[in-house]
Amino acid sequence: MDVNSENSSRKCPRVVIIGSGLAGLAAAQTLVNGKPYLDVTILEANNRIGGRVLTLRTPENNGRAIELGAQWFHGIVDNPLYQIAKENGITVQKSCNDCSYFAENGSSVDQSIAGEADDYFSTLIQIIYKRDLDNVPDYIQDIGLFINRELEKYLNKIKEAEVRAVIKKVFAYRIMEENHISGCSTLHDLHLRDF
Repeated sequence: MDVNSENSSRKCPRVVIIGSGLAGLAAAQTLVNGKPYLDVTILEANNRIGGRVLTLRTPENNGRAIELGAQWFHGIVDNPLYQIAKENGITVQKSCNDCSYFAENGSSVDQSIAGEADDYFSTLIQIIYKRDLDNVPDYIQDIGLFINRELEKYLNKIKEAEVRAVIKKVFAYRIMEENHISGCSTLHDLHLRDF
């Protein structure tokens, strides 16, 4: 899709944006509005725009909108989408309310320990969102390194091997979840201070 096709015949800088989700469309709009001389092209692998946003209207549901995508807000601190949802009375809840954790063999683990580790991980993510990183050494440049360092400090206070094992498993799960939400293979791919 050529956002600025009238510029295609002139010599002007070309910008290619991969993906027509919200970020791709917003980037294209920002570029075209700010630099109208740019030749902006969006490449999309699917047969529709919108990325994770997918609204379905069918005769079976009387044309009412059913949202099938974009189910998460990645953080609520300074997130304009979260503010819009709250202002419009859209119910927003933590993605893991009253989560229960289990060991690989299916047995329940101490939920208070797992819950405390889960809450601590959430606190670390909020520190990143709030950019409250003054006490983080400059050599720590990615989120993965930051999380690993904080986990190590957390574990150093705990002597019991079983408790340490539960905490590590909770962090492993939350890291996997954060990778999924962020669309990355590893949190080491995400810059800590530019997140």
